[in-house]
Amino acid sequence: MISSDLRAQLVERAGVMFRLNGFAGTSVDAICAELGVSGPALYYHFGSKADLLFECLRMPMVDQIARCQQATLAEPPERQLPKFVETHVQCVLAQPYVRELRGNSAVSMGVLVESLPPPQRREVRSLMHQHVTDLKQIITSGMAKGVFRIVDPTAVSFAILGMADNVMWVQPDGPLTKDSVARMYGDLALAMVASAKG
Repeated sequence: MISSDLRAQLVERAGVMFRLNGFAGTSVDAICAELGVSGPALYYHFGSKADLLFECLRMPMVDQIARCQQATLAEPPERQLPKFVETHVQCVLAQPYVRELRGNSAVSMGVLVESLPPPQRREVRSLMHQHVTDLKQIITSGMAKGVFRIVDPTAVSFAILGMADNVMWVQPDGPLTKDSVARMYGDLALAMVASAKG
């Protein structure tokens, strides 16, 4: 009998393995061995390894976008920006693969998405673009209101997201909590664009 939780378990475990070993370095047999299931059990839920990768990339991105949008609702730009970044950092640190890096670097989403078939690749890239667009809109709004200095919103958005993605150094038992790091990165993002008048 196929467990009703197996699909979620496959997405979580394969997501870790793809991030640690890449798409080519992660076999279906290895994923199945990790969970003690057969190949047919995996293929019952996913038509191919690429379909599994697609879900591993799509689900966290959809969740991250929704959480960042919710966190910034009905807020002025000077509050939206740190809240967006704090939420982004918290989403990254909540990913299961982060717990298993042990000082190693992860295979980036940008690299993994290249292994998807074109339609799935376009969908994931569209989600990534949406996240950048949401951040650019916050920065553009802040400039229009005079609370942010004039910057190139695209360049600054990618700089902020690059910073916010780079939190793998945070140790679960270290002196800095995940929440404190998230707040710190939110403050750093705000400092990048804050107007001298602010």
